This record gives sequence, structure tokens and C-alpha cells, in this order.
Amino acid sequence: MDFSAADEMTYIIEAASQAITIGFEAGSAARTLFANQSLVFVSSGSDNTTVSMTAGTLATLSQDLSFTHVEFSSQSYDHGVAISDVVLQLRDIVGLSTLSGTQKVAADVNGDGTVAISDVVSVLRHIVGLDTLEQCALVDSSDQVVTSLTSSTISDLTLVQLGDADLSSNFVDIA
Repeated sequence: MDFSAADEMTYIIEAASQAITIGFEAGSAARTLFANQSLVFVSSGSDNTTVSMTAGTLATLSQDLSFTHVEFSSQSYDHGVAISDVVLQLRDIVGLSTLSGTQKVAADVNGDGTVAISDVVSVLRHIVGLDTLEQCALVDSSDQVVTSLTSSTISDLTLVQLGDADLSSNFVDIA
């Protein structure tokens, strides 16, 4: 093939712009996007970053984020953490049933990749009021926990309340 100067083409490659939606699953209901609220991305240090959401879409990030978990900045919700979650955790531990996907992420309170008695104890301490479970995890469509976001991230994420193995949390906006 012969190419002449007239055959030249110019390609402009632009970086993908961020498009992150965040929703939740309540039991077996379809995924629901969050309304207008903010999430706090908590890092292992003291650098926490608050980012707002509008109609389930995360605002543009001013910097790349690395975080251990997320929390709501001002949110009132039924954590959904109850004895039914403990039963699911115990059934998974002894092999009577197997948790998978977002349920397994929620049941693994300490985030070590295994549902264990220590996770059950954390949930029980929350239920009786000795501790409070406020941590949530962001999970991608492959049920992997997300711990970093960039200004070019394009993803539909699900927020999971840690300890809520049956995914019964009802997230309610506060004015």
C-alpha cells in the first residue's frame, strides 16, 4: 500500500472522565442509587476525604483516593444489623450455607477475607450496644472491595454496611 500525505490521519486521545455511581441492595430488591448526600472516604491515617453525591453519582474527585472504608458524613439509617446476620455468619462458618458476593463482604466485618468468629463477635457487640458498626465497603460488579478511586474511574459501585450479611439496611436521607 502506498500512502500519500493526503492519507494521513490525526488521532486525539483523551483521558476518560470519571463516572462513578453508588447504590445499595436492600435484600433481594434491585440496586437503588443513593440520593443527594456525602460519603467520607476514611484512610488508615488521619486524612479523610468527604465527597458529595448527586442522584447516585459521585462528584468529580480533586485527587486520587486510597481508603480503608467509607462512612456517611450525615446520614440516618437503619443499619440493618441484627441477629439474622449473626445466624448467616455462623451458618457460613460451620458450612451449613455459603455466603458469596456482597453478602460475604458484609459478613467479613474486619475485612480479612474470611468470615470468622471475630466477625460474629463484632456484630454481636453492635447489636447489644457495646460498639457501633459505621463502616461501609464499596464493592464493584465483580464483588471485589474497592479501596481506591481516581479521576478516570468509571464504575457502578454498591455500598455495603459491614455486619449486614442479609443486606437489609434501609438507607434514609436526612434533610
